[in-house]
Order: sequence, then structure tokens, then C-alpha cells
Amino acid sequence: QFRLGALALAIACSPLAAQWGQQSPTTSPSARSGHGMCLTGTQIVLHGGTAGFSTSGETWVYDGTNWDGTAITGGPVATGVRLVDMNGIVVLYGGMNTSFFGGPSVDQTYTLTGTTWAAATPTVTPGGLGNYGACYHSGRGTMVLYGGVADSFFPIAESGTWEFDGTNWAQISVTSPAGALERPAMCYHAGSGMAVMFGGIDPQIGGVDTTWLYDNTGTWAAATVSGIKLPLRIGARLPYDSVRDVCVLNGGLNPSTGQAIIDTWELAYDASTTTWTWTQVPTVTNGHFASGLAFLPSIRQIVEFGGLDPATFAENADTW
Repeated sequence: QFRLGALALAIACSPLAAQWGQQSPTTSPSARSGHGMCLTGTQIVLHGGTAGFSTSGETWVYDGTNWDGTAITGGPVATGVRLVDMNGIVVLYGGMNTSFFGGPSVDQTYTLTGTTWAAATPTVTPGGLGNYGACYHSGRGTMVLYGGVADSFFPIAESGTWEFDGTNWAQISVTSPAGALERPAMCYHAGSGMAVMFGGIDPQIGGVDTTWLYDNTGTWAAATVSGIKLPLRIGARLPYDSVRDVCVLNGGLNPSTGQAIIDTWELAYDASTTTWTWTQVPTVTNGHFASGLAFLPSIRQIVEFGGLDPATFAENADTW
């Protein structure tokens, strides 16, 4: 009896394998892709996105059970954006041109404080970008933005690094070895004190499979990655799990085949060897492209909403 009891206790206390599970909230946003999503306070906030030829200016919040689209109103119409929380203030920059033919990306900076959106008026801006990578770098105290598309009529990606300090944008005078990129995945890894960027594509050359780091001095460098090197992808998302100190990569598109990628990976840092390791999570998710992902500490879960199904070109309205 003792041995059986000990075995049952060991099984009960062993960690469960990571799993994606579809949720059934009573209310949720409509189908969309290209929206921004981030954690702010104790909830996740989602804004914008596109379904078909309709671009949204809605804001929704998620508490781990349901979505609420009534708590926050206003805000810009935007797609191809990221939301970044800067110590309780959510920042949205830019967005893709919504014309059928494309065109110059939108040059707009908005901040969300509590339940109020406000248009910021920085004296210097990136000049309009969409489909960039971005995160809050707490070591530098700024929102860091990399790459993106300045004009969707021309398939040319940008290679600049910009930072927003809450008042103004400034271009960082550093030549990035990452080169021109659009649709990279990016987050801040608190354990290492560095921003992490993976994937993306230079339309003139092709996809990128390097893991890049941006440190406290404002310098980009390729990470020393041990073991597996990830397959390249675009339009993936990379939220940071603050409980387990890992970056979680999910979804995206293989730029060579146009096929959805349905794997999930975790990136961990070893301070003793200053090396990084990607580990595949043995679970399959929905393979969405340009979805929204964010970590919600109250339920210790990565939350995903929406995204495009590359097989059908239809936007989704599911919560995982």
C-alpha cells in the first residue's frame, strides 16, 4: 500500500507535458490576423487586425476565461502591428497600408493607459512601418522595433533599429548583422537581459533561420545556439513565459513552400555557458499565421487568438 501510494503521489506531482487546448469563451473577437496582442497588468489586450479587406480598430481584453470588447473603446485602425507594454502603458506603432494595391505604411504612435487610447505626437518617428518585430527592453527602458515594411507596394524590407522612450522615437546608430527583415518574431528574455529575435524574411533574398540578440548596450549579435537549429519561418510569434524563463515560438509560414508551420518550440538560456537551446514541445497546435500570442501569468498559460489559415486563406476566431 505504501509503494502504491508513493507511486500515485509521484505521478500526481510530476509535471504535465505542454499541451495546446482550444477554449470556448462566451464572448470573443471576430476572426482576424495581423492584430497586436500583449500582457498588461493582469490581462491580455488585443487590438486591430484584418479579416478579408476589413481592418479593425477594436480593442479586446482577456482575463483567462472570457474576452471583453466593451471595456476599451477608440484607438486606431491598424493591422500588421505589435502591442508592447511599457510599464503599464501599451504602445502601438504603425501598421500596413490597407489599400487593395498596398502603399506606404502608416506612421502613427498610440498609447493605451488604463482604458484610454491617445495619439502620441513624437517629433521623430520611423516614418511608417508594418510587419516589424518589437518588444519592451527593460534593460534599456525602451520599446525596441526592428525591420518591417515601409511600403507594401514594393517588396523591400527595412533593416533599421528604432527605440521609443515614451516620448520620442530614435534610430539607433548600429549596423545590424540581421539585415533587412519583415515579419520576425521578437520578445524580451528577462533572465538574460536581452531581446530575442527569430525568423522573418528579406523578400530580396529569402527567409532567415538565425537567432539574434539585442543587449543592454544596443548591440545586435547572433546567439550561440547549442543543438538543434530551427527551420526558418515568417509570421510566427514569440511570447516570453516569465514563470519558466523561456521564450515560446509558435506558428508561422514556411516562406519556401507557403505551408503553415504547426510546431512549438521553447528557447532557454544557460548563464553559466552563455548558450541558448531550442527545445521542441511535443504538441501540435493550429498552424496559424500572423496570429496573436501573449503569456498570462495568472493561469500560467500562453494564449493565442486568431491568425490566418494558409491552406484556406481564411482568418480564424479561435482562442487556444
